[in-house]
Amino acid sequence: LANILDVITAITISYSAYIPALLNLILNEVYFAVLGAIGYHFIRYAFILIHGDLQRSVLHFISKLTLLFYYIVLAINFSTGILISFDSHGNYIHGPLYAIIFIIPYAFVSLAIILVMIKGKPFNTFKKKLLVFLYLVICVGCTLIQVFLVPNILLCLFGVSIGSILLLFSLENSSKEKLLHASELLSETS
Repeated sequence: LANILDVITAITISYSAYIPALLNLILNEVYFAVLGAIGYHFIRYAFILIHGDLQRSVLHFISKLTLLFYYIVLAINFSTGILISFDSHGNYIHGPLYAIIFIIPYAFVSLAIILVMIKGKPFNTFKKKLLVFLYLVICVGCTLIQVFLVPNILLCLFGVSIGSILLLFSLENSSKEKLLHASELLSETS
């Protein structure tokens, strides 16, 4: 959903001179709300993976409060433009708190990945921890580059996609082993 909304908002921002500013703002707010929810669900997943259920810890409570703060800032943005806004010509304007849009969701994801790397049983080998760490570096790195260096180039979800492909093809799992075995059998028969 976030990928779809990222593409939709990129298109609507590109054609913002022809699309009502309110519609553009609503689409962007929905996209940012989804980013926050996805980040928060990474934390939930990490707690369930590590503890077997969603324990009520201080960290989980702080995560909930942070998500609430994030949504309050998104709501306030409608009238203040503290995150983003559109001027009378349809130009996309970054507000003074623009970086929060990406920092909070990626803080959730980073924290979840670090928790899983430290305490998660499925990530007990160095290779798996390194790959997950590289995923985190690629995702956060692309986002930081986008937010602070090249804000007009969409790198955020590109980084997530590249990182996901890295994980998909690198982590050992039964599907990968079956695929490799099938490839070997095919190469032997040809």
